[in-house]
Amino acid sequence: MSETILVSIQRPTALENKTVQSISVPGQDLWLNAVTNVHIIPTKVNVERFKAAVARAAARYPPVAGRLIREGDEWRASDAKAMLDFTLALSALYEDLDAPESNLPLAPSFYRHVYPHPYSPSCPSLSDGYLWRMPHLAQDYQLSKLMGVYSKGEESTELLRLRFTAKSMERMFAALGPHGTEENELKLNVHDAFTAYLVAALNKSLENPVRRVINIVGYRAPPKFVKNLTSFAPWAHPAAQGNGMLAMISDPLAEADLQELLPIARHIRAHINLARDPEFLERFFTLGSFFMAKSANAGQEGRYHCFMPDEGDTTLNSNFGIFIANPPSGGDTPSKGTPQDADVSFLILSAFKEKFISIVKHDHEDVIVDDGGYHPKVAEGESKEGPQLYH
Repeated sequence: MSETILVSIQRPTALENKTVQSISVPGQDLWLNAVTNVHIIPTKVNVERFKAAVARAAARYPPVAGRLIREGDEWRASDAKAMLDFTLALSALYEDLDAPESNLPLAPSFYRHVYPHPYSPSCPSLSDGYLWRMPHLAQDYQLSKLMGVYSKGEESTELLRLRFTAKSMERMFAALGPHGTEENELKLNVHDAFTAYLVAALNKSLENPVRRVINIVGYRAPPKFVKNLTSFAPWAHPAAQGNGMLAMISDPLAEADLQELLPIARHIRAHINLARDPEFLERFFTLGSFFMAKSANAGQEGRYHCFMPDEGDTTLNSNFGIFIANPPSGGDTPSKGTPQDADVSFLILSAFKEKFISIVKHDHEDVIVDDGGYHPKVAEGESKEGPQLYH
């Protein structure tokens, strides 16, 4: 039988000594597309310790214990970043109620940056240079119509799941050849090589190739830069609460580069770097924040955004999901710093799925394909059901 347990937040909270105890929610934080999370803990929980950990973690991140409140066209409350850091703090405090500061996420900053109205006389014109980068924000839908758009987009597609080994990704990086040797040349990494390979493989498979790559980019400074933030905008501080992501749409790839690893990798990295430029962020969110607030304030229920890519686009880290692979059931967890395999899942047009699988298997024999029936060769002593993917 389930039981509801109420927890009182430890006082004082991180906001209690401040002049304002609620958080304003600007447009760029108003994500109405809800994501339901279910956390499964594969062990028996010490209820009293868990309650104490929740009380302390919520005091550090009080917005998670609040509600989203609308006052006219103004919104106040919590956000996803506070929830993420709260979850990390809860985990650390459950293990050790007296956990040192170094074991917890950075102490939160509740700074809120207010962007000017993009169509005010004092704001420079942004439409020509930035509107084309955010069709997913400029266009919104009633929830019932949004579901219809997604359903129609998925009619001719199938889910495909792959597992790439760490060694195969190292081969992709090596295939880039010499790069990053010049002072002003882009520094590429394994992620750039991996995503470039996926785009190139798609372009060898599809009738209409991918020309624009959409990356879901985290623009906040990594925690290691917390003492040196001169190159980051104040709202990009790693401890800032609020939305820290944007969908960065690239310029079109050159025709000659559609299947070439190095040009694609450079193209992807250049646009990720641009998405973290303070001047770009200021202009992007001046317009983007306006559209998000406009959708949230449209009627009693608001309107919703569609993130399904158009033909000729592909979205990495969203519709095209890339995750660190979980170890097989009963397997050992890799030690920190050890190269790890990666799981990839995405919807692919049914007509081109087998061709894509054939190209990937030809390039990387150690890839595991799980599409509900396609399995790699079974090694001696291995289950005939084939390797499984775990998420």
